[in-house]
Amino acid sequence: MGSERSRHCEGTQPFNNSGLPCSGKPLHTRESDVTRARTARASDPVKAVLCTQYGPLDALALADVPEPAAGPGEAVVAVKAVGLNFFDTLLVAGQYQVKPELPFSPGAEFAGVVESVAAGVTAVKPGDRVMGYANYGAARERIAVSADTLIPMPAGLDFDRAAGLLVTYGTSYYALKDRA
Repeated sequence: MGSERSRHCEGTQPFNNSGLPCSGKPLHTRESDVTRARTARASDPVKAVLCTQYGPLDALALADVPEPAAGPGEAVVAVKAVGLNFFDTLLVAGQYQVKPELPFSPGAEFAGVVESVAAGVTAVKPGDRVMGYANYGAARERIAVSADTLIPMPAGLDFDRAAGLLVTYGTSYYALKDRA
């Protein structure tokens, strides 16, 4: 991947032409990041891929955002992998029917490990491996989402594959079942 990365990465561009991070590192976090996050103070920032202006994917930036906290009915998930889809490119370009307030993170489907839950949340608990859905915002180290949008991951399923199941699988199933 080194030559591929160097051929397509210029200046401070966050991604190459294949959508891979120019750092050569995947967008998902490592287990050590999760351990560090568990000991982080609520005021510590997390890394996020941000769209600060509508336009091409080259304009996305890696930036610090505030540490999320679980609100009522929510869980904080350490994101291990994000599914980025065609509609994410439309969101970033400002050409989707929904236009998130700037700045925002793309990424609707994700997989990770629950770090914390709000009082009264019983569907998931810290340490659970989950896949989930947010309208956007999952391209970051951690995200706070409604616990109702989280699904336990089967033991043999890895984070990368799980992150592509909810939107991609549902869209494909719909196309084959209702449109084919």
